[in-house]
Amino acid sequence: MIARHLALDAVRRRAREPASVMAGQSAAPGGEPDAGRLDLVNARLQLEMVDRQIVVLHDMAGLTHAEIAAELLLPAGTVRWRYRVALACLRPLVAEEEIS
Repeated sequence: MIARHLALDAVRRRAREPASVMAGQSAAPGGEPDAGRLDLVNARLQLEMVDRQIVVLHDMAGLTHAEIAAELLLPAGTVRWRYRVALACLRPLVAEEEIS
């Protein structure tokens, strides 16, 4: 259900965005995925499942913490706390990738 809702939200969001915005974020000039974007995806994969869902729903789907809490059937305070903890876990992973 979460994947279904994310897909529907993405389709709705793309319908509202101008074409120039979407073209700038999909791929690097050579048609290859952006390396920095792949590093971020790999870092997210190292999070626990619930933390990863919260980060993706907030950052990519644009849902508020209250909406995520309703979707995942968690208290809103727990969602905010887990989001902060997940970001703290991501910071060193992304910084490590930038240094390499």
